[in-house]
Amino acid sequence: MTFVLAGCSNKISEPEDIGPQVIDILADLDDESRQEFAKHFISIKKIHALANDRTSSLDESRRREFLFTSASDLKTRYALMRKGLKIEGERLGVTWSDISKEGFNKRLREYGGTTYVHGELRFRSNGLRFSVSTLSLFDGEEYLLIAIGNLRRLKSL
Repeated sequence: MTFVLAGCSNKISEPEDIGPQVIDILADLDDESRQEFAKHFISIKKIHALANDRTSSLDESRRREFLFTSASDLKTRYALMRKGLKIEGERLGVTWSDISKEGFNKRLREYGGTTYVHGELRFRSNGLRFSVSTLSLFDGEEYLLIAIGNLRRLKSL
């Protein structure tokens, strides 16, 4: 499954800064609307600009995929991502407004001519440990968030 999502509000120039970016997004999950949530992710304009930039290192398959991504696809994906996090968070006992970062692991990978950062953010809430997976891409200037998901409870240390 390919995740291509939402217009970033803050520039992330180092992969290490993705963890703090995501913890801030999650901490505000209950207070932000779907539209506010979506603003944290790559925008349709940025996706299409990357696809149309013939000087970029995107391979043709990735370029076509980006070009055929629509604004309505992204809107649906943001809404489903946010809803999934909220439902799973409630089921697992997460209080989003009271989370604290425990750690962030990342690995950089090249795929389709693009550098992606696959991350795992670990955090605490209500005395329990949790993690979420993250995905960002590097556009040559900044890391743009694509997805947050796969919320799960971790064993206590």
